[in-house]
Amino acid sequence: MDKLLKDLPLFVEVARRKSFSHAAEMLDMPVSTVSRRIAALERELGLPLFLRNSRNVELTESGLDFYNRCEFILNEAELAREQVVQKVQGTAGKVRIAMRPDSYHTHMAEALLSFARKWPDVNLEVYLSDRRVDLLTEPFDLEIRVGPLPDSSLKVRKLARVYPDLYASPEFLEKYSTPVHPQDLSRVPCVVFADASLVTPRNSHIWLFRKDGQTEEVRVKQAHLVNHLSVATDFVLAGLGVGWLARPMVEYHRKRGELVQLLPDWTLEEGVDISIVMASSELPRRVRLLVEHLVELSREMPHLPGIEPSNR
Repeated sequence: MDKLLKDLPLFVEVARRKSFSHAAEMLDMPVSTVSRRIAALERELGLPLFLRNSRNVELTESGLDFYNRCEFILNEAELAREQVVQKVQGTAGKVRIAMRPDSYHTHMAEALLSFARKWPDVNLEVYLSDRRVDLLTEPFDLEIRVGPLPDSSLKVRKLARVYPDLYASPEFLEKYSTPVHPQDLSRVPCVVFADASLVTPRNSHIWLFRKDGQTEEVRVKQAHLVNHLSVATDFVLAGLGVGWLARPMVEYHRKRGELVQLLPDWTLEEGVDISIVMASSELPRRVRLLVEHLVELSREMPHLPGIEPSNR
């Protein structure tokens, strides 16, 4: 029985990763050791747990049944361990969080810094990437996502909704006439942001404007295409086109007269949601503290133009 209990975490990790090598890396063990112990477990049970091929491994039907029971047991054991550890150590430990670089620089930097100052015994591991991580198979506690969320079993806490604004530099407006209607943008160079979730679900160079129930669909004159808001900001500041920018990121430049807001009575689409996404609602205390910290700060976001808090 002792040997079986020791091998269960190895089996569950291989099943989650669908890879002996990835599981071994996470467990900090040689691949040969993981493979040998899984083979011994299969012999002890008298049935195969995995279908192996040259690319990956898949659970057999019996392996899937065994995995579901083992995962529940290990989750309960981990939760019990967390509760005991929390009583002794409080909030000490790691919180691993993933997000896009633009999300960090636009909305999350000060929130994470203030949390780190408030809870110095929590070790934040911040991973910035343009790709969405897989919270079910990758070692992250939560992710900050911007834009629409696909239906899934993931847990979501919405923080706020951001409404980007249209900007141009004074130098640009000296060269081109100031747009007074959305359709004017079809005749001037525009800096297009490549992430469709922040522009429009249909096409990044088709912008849909709203005003008092009225809509205007504009196929803009794409001069430059970028995939980071910071790059879009640089291009607009340099006078290379009109662009949708996150107001918290550019408020400093607007106050200095380096950017001019255009068409202030029009909004883009319905706004963009900022959300915390988690694999489970059963969280260690240190992770719950970070989530609540971000939710609390999101209620203060309305002092920044273009942001409204979520009621959820």
